[in-house]
Amino acid sequence: MPVIQLIGLPGSGKSSLAKRLMSHLNWTRSFRIGTYHKRFPATEAGDQAAWSSMLEEMAACGWNQFVFETTGLNPRWKEVMDSCGRENVLALKLECKRAELLRRISLKSPDDQLHGDWFPPPRFRDKSHFAGEAFEEFSRLPADVILDTTWASSEEIFDLVIRYLSARSAREQAVSSKSDSTQCIVDRNDKSQG
Repeated sequence: MPVIQLIGLPGSGKSSLAKRLMSHLNWTRSFRIGTYHKRFPATEAGDQAAWSSMLEEMAACGWNQFVFETTGLNPRWKEVMDSCGRENVLALKLECKRAELLRRISLKSPDDQLHGDWFPPPRFRDKSHFAGEAFEEFSRLPADVILDTTWASSEEIFDLVIRYLSARSAREQAVSSKSDSTQCIVDRNDKSQG
């Protein structure tokens, strides 16, 4: 699986899960737009420069073997999907009840509550305001797998994802083996092969 996209609002557990997945999969790259926003001014031009810089680094990875953290609400994340090829991306959506999201955000440092490495759309004061206001729009986003992190520990979420990845890998190998054996049967019955 070339790319894992973690979709979630602030406080949903994206960063914690990304670190554990990277360690488990022995991947070295994780991308989140906030990291790139730190390098540029907090302006529309800075936002565009941050996205361009991140996309260039993803391309340098060959659009392969990385975790991409996103809220899924910025339409630019679709550029990543298009570049990777939708079939090469596993989208995991981390949902959480609104009250729990706001509680988790309140536990963050004052600087991280305001912005941290996050570039808020101008109409939002801070992460809490964003999470509260964007909640309904976020709930309608599609994903391959949806996990409710409200009451589950980060360990339980990680274990669920690893079990899902293992099952998916086994299914893909079974399909691959089946198509390989089908190819062998076709080859054995092909009279043109002499």
